[in-house]
Amino acid sequence: MIDDVCLIVHPYTHRKDLGFGHDRYAYELKAGLEATGQSCHVVGTGEHTSIAAAMTSELSAMRQLVSTKARVFHATATLNAQCAITTRRHPLITTIHDVLWYFVPKKKYDSSAKFYIKTFAIKRAALNSDAIVVPFPSIGRFLVDRFGVPESKINVIHHGVDHSVFFPRGENEIIERPTFFPTHGRVVLFVGGLTFGKGVDTLIKAFAQVVDRVKDAQLVLGSKGWDEAALRALRDASPVKNQIHFVGFIPEKSLRQAYLSSEVMVFPSRYGFGLSTLESMACGTPTVSGNCLDGPESVGDAGLLIDPNSADEISRNILRLLEDPTLHRDLSERGKRWAQNFRWDKTVVATHELYRKFL
Repeated sequence: MIDDVCLIVHPYTHRKDLGFGHDRYAYELKAGLEATGQSCHVVGTGEHTSIAAAMTSELSAMRQLVSTKARVFHATATLNAQCAITTRRHPLITTIHDVLWYFVPKKKYDSSAKFYIKTFAIKRAALNSDAIVVPFPSIGRFLVDRFGVPESKINVIHHGVDHSVFFPRGENEIIERPTFFPTHGRVVLFVGGLTFGKGVDTLIKAFAQVVDRVKDAQLVLGSKGWDEAALRALRDASPVKNQIHFVGFIPEKSLRQAYLSSEVMVFPSRYGFGLSTLESMACGTPTVSGNCLDGPESVGDAGLLIDPNSADEISRNILRLLEDPTLHRDLSERGKRWAQNFRWDKTVVATHELYRKFL
């Protein structure tokens, strides 16, 4: 049997409940394609806890690919494309979500081995794929300028938001504060990986300046990550440590409640775009986001942009939203409108149109 499409998700998964963007993207593609009646086979080796563990399962993924017959192969990330290139699976479409590894200082936020693997994977995928999907134009321009990729191979297809899950508060809807939130105070929320790359270190440092003017402000850090121990140490050294809360991974079923119970969602990432910014805007919660890489393209004029290395800039913009009701209402409305541009059903339709060029 020959399937129309083979989705290559290894070394990630196609699940939406793990809190990782790559996994969510693959899940939405598979679910959307199956809903249209498109025959779709998935090559994957399950959830991995490290890059090393994922690399050891490479042979398994390659064996699956060799035995898979499909009219088009789609690697849902650059690492995923490596086994397809090695086994010469074509036509090959690869989604390149970001090129941050060429911009973030080597060794500063991640290991040297991870930087080498990621940059190698991006370049190899860019040069050996028959078509490339990028979520924002700036990524496509980088691939054209850096590697000489023909512009005709670049397809800009945005990521999405599940608007059946993330939507504004209803007129008479009562939202109860999540049980894992502090019981009082005005909440500033972060949802993303607890890493230095996501700017959480600067956010923790900035929060003392916020509390200096808004005495009941509370910072909620919702997720997990490999720098959590170091970030907890920063919290413990903060003069406002009792108002900084690590609440762990927030499952999707509780995320809307968390966004709607927060005054501001802050994503001061040094890595650019994050799905949580779009999800919070879809709920009507104003956002403060990192002004780097594809961050400005993802936020548009619907959020405030900051230097993720500047505690002063982060605190100043959080305070603008906490202290200016007019600005808060304006960005809430802008965010709701802006988020409508990002829908998973649009992602699936545009990706399916790309497949049709090869089917």
